[in-house]
Amino acid sequence: MVRDINGINGPRADAAQTDKSRKGKAVEQVADAATSKAAPPGGDSSANDVVELSSEARILKSLEAKLKDLPDVNFSKIAEIKAAIVSGRYGVNAESIAEKMLMADKDFE
Repeated sequence: MVRDINGINGPRADAAQTDKSRKGKAVEQVADAATSKAAPPGGDSSANDVVELSSEARILKSLEAKLKDLPDVNFSKIAEIKAAIVSGRYGVNAESIAEKMLMADKDFE
C-alpha cells in the first residue's frame, strides 16, 4: 500500500525500465543496420569503394618515389672524405667529438 502512495517503485521505476529497454533495442537496431550494410566476408565491395588522396598525400607519395631512386649511401661524399684522409687534409677535432659524446651520454640519463 505504501508503495502505491509514495510512488517509490511505481510508474517511475517502470518508466525507467521501459526507457532502458528502448535504449537497448535502439542499440541493437543500429548494430543490426551496420551489420546488414557491411559487405559479406569475401564479398566484392571494391566496386563501390572510392579513395581520394589529398594534395599533401600526393606530394608525399611522389617524394617517397623519388627517395626510393636515391642510393642509401652517398658515394661521392665517401670518395671526398677518403681523398681528404689520404692527402692529410682531413682533420679531426677531438674537443668537438668529446662534447658530442658527452651530450649523447646525457640523452641516455
